[in-house]
Amino acid sequence: MRRARPALTGLLAGLLALTAGPAGAQVTDPAAEVAPTPDDIPADPVPEPPDPSAMPKSEEPPLPLIEAVAQGYEQRPSDEVAGSLKASLLALGPGLVVHGLGHFTIDENRSGVVLLLTEVTAVLLLVGAGLIDGVTNESAGVAPLTDTMTQAGILLFVASWVADVIGAFTGTVPFDPDSTRIDGSVFGLAYRYTDSPLDAFRHHLVGRLSIDLGWMYARPLVDLEAQLDARRVELDLGWRVLRGADPHEHLAVGVLGRRFENRPDGYAVSGLLWYVWGKADLGHFMRTLRGLYIAARVGYGADGYQFSSRVDSVPGWFSEVDFVDTRLILQSGLGFNTGEDTHILALWSQDTIGDIPPDSVIGQLHLALQHRYLDTIDIEVEGVFGDGFAVWLGLGYAL
Repeated sequence: MRRARPALTGLLAGLLALTAGPAGAQVTDPAAEVAPTPDDIPADPVPEPPDPSAMPKSEEPPLPLIEAVAQGYEQRPSDEVAGSLKASLLALGPGLVVHGLGHFTIDENRSGVVLLLTEVTAVLLLVGAGLIDGVTNESAGVAPLTDTMTQAGILLFVASWVADVIGAFTGTVPFDPDSTRIDGSVFGLAYRYTDSPLDAFRHHLVGRLSIDLGWMYARPLVDLEAQLDARRVELDLGWRVLRGADPHEHLAVGVLGRRFENRPDGYAVSGLLWYVWGKADLGHFMRTLRGLYIAARVGYGADGYQFSSRVDSVPGWFSEVDFVDTRLILQSGLGFNTGEDTHILALWSQDTIGDIPPDSVIGQLHLALQHRYLDTIDIEVEGVFGDGFAVWLGLGYAL
């Protein structure tokens, strides 16, 4: 009985192998286990390239430049021209004599002709003003006419030359549009330093308010010298008779009333100035100057001088006027944007109503920069240069 047990065990194992089939035989038979070779392991499937026609538009592969141009793609609109450093340098050098040379170089011929004609007009105005002064021996009666002709001639000559230099460099790419606060009401505080031959006052604190109602505006201002030895009060009221889509562009008429009091010297000045003030985008006339603005103000007013008989005092507002002085105010210049939040304005003046008199040769230069820092804050930097100078540093708060 003991010898029959191994035979029975082998019989049962054979029956189980037959029942499981070949797979069962491989499991139960150790001799049948063979290690797989690399050829027996299936390789990962190679993905097929995607069909471009089935891909979303945003994922379409870019076309080669030559093929894209052949299919009608244009790197620049056909009616636009590129700027050139070479053309700008030609405008800066030889172009000082022949305005428009830079635009002719970049094939912007229409603009070049406009600049050349502007230069000719400027020269005629300057020569005409000189001839009138010579014939009349610089009579005071013709001074307003000759001063206006001189102002216009210098403005046109300088503006056409600068426009040629800038436009030839930028091409028909416009200046950046800006978002500085042209409209809206603003309250401002500023520190002003002056160095003028008219007086010894140096440090000033200025407060101003600009109330802008769109078509109308009111701008009161108070300027106090640090020791309160000098006081200036102004009220500027105006109406915009024309307004463009760009808030920079406008034509306004207004009146500026002011009173200046000098306590150490014992006098006061009260006056009214009627003016016309305008600003226009030169892109309406030359497409290479889109975003470059020309600005001009013409004003005529009268100042009444009052003198006190006491030391360290000023006459009252309604005291007797000792004499009256009339004046013609001429200002002109250019404005442009250095970025979407920064605007620069440069004005040249022959006569002013401020405390910095114009230089006898170059007149007066007024530079102003306005930068919009936040939705409610403006940073203002101004400089006035003539027979002396003044610097203005201020902050404006939108109301």
